[in-house]
Amino acid sequence: MTKSTNIHIGHCTSPHGIKCEFSFVLYNFDDSVLEDGMVLTLTPRSLESSVPQDGKEFKIKSIRIGNKAIATLEGVS
Repeated sequence: MTKSTNIHIGHCTSPHGIKCEFSFVLYNFDDSVLEDGMVLTLTPRSLESSVPQDGKEFKIKSIRIGNKAIATLEGVS
């Protein structure tokens, strides 16, 4: 059995708006640990994704949490 240091807290659903933001569905909105400056590892949900199969790290530039989480990731335009 392989141990992982990653915790699956949700998934990215789609681009949001015209400001290069992304919409995330979090599994627990009440106790969200996401904040500006945090590094996330995104892994693809399909083989068509441009994200490598073993995942890629992105830093949160800004995030707003309401009925869904909307985040801007550094280096994504």
